[in-house]
Amino acid sequence: MNLKSELLSNVLKILLWVLLSLSAMDLVGTLIYSTNIDFYLEYVYSINNFLLLLSIVLYLVIIVVYLIWIYRVHMDLNNLFVNYPRSPGMSLVCMMVPFYNFYGIPSIYMRIGEFYSQYTSGLDKQGRWISRLAVPLMLSLFVLSGLNRTISNADGEPSTGLWFALGVAELITYSIFLIVCFQVSQGLKIMQTKQAASMSNTETSADWDSPVNEAAIPPIL
Repeated sequence: MNLKSELLSNVLKILLWVLLSLSAMDLVGTLIYSTNIDFYLEYVYSINNFLLLLSIVLYLVIIVVYLIWIYRVHMDLNNLFVNYPRSPGMSLVCMMVPFYNFYGIPSIYMRIGEFYSQYTSGLDKQGRWISRLAVPLMLSLFVLSGLNRTISNADGEPSTGLWFALGVAELITYSIFLIVCFQVSQGLKIMQTKQAASMSNTETSADWDSPVNEAAIPPIL
């Protein structure tokens, strides 16, 4: 059985790496601005604006890819775990419904981590990573949202410290998403491999246990 989320997992990891790199470069630009405004305005300002625009476009693309990815991940989870309690559609509800997603987003990853750790041998590492990052992920989203709101509502030019805090929050948030994506996809691959090996062993055992066609055996003279 092929994983329905495998292709999107690879695409999402690449996009998150690019977004993380752009965020790091933006943070460097903020540091340059705080130390040498003239140099920033002459050499960095136009580049930074282009990177900011690129980051916004990429962020919107990632949101769409991420929602499709989490849907397909839950399709795989329901195929691999017979009693997995959350459907693909419900995973989107957990992600997208305002206020409910305060519970929904961390619960998605805590549940995945729980099933990896408790119900599948060999996935303890992935399960622990995912479970432990579920709450920090939600907290980082809160902080990021709060900083963006503060900057948007600021009277005049926001302080350099505020921009720097936003850059750090973005780096942390994108890093957590990347780690979670990697651990989820790696766990699905391991589970798929185990299931394929189990099915192969079952088929081999069935072949050995099947009755021999006596008509095909030549008589012994």
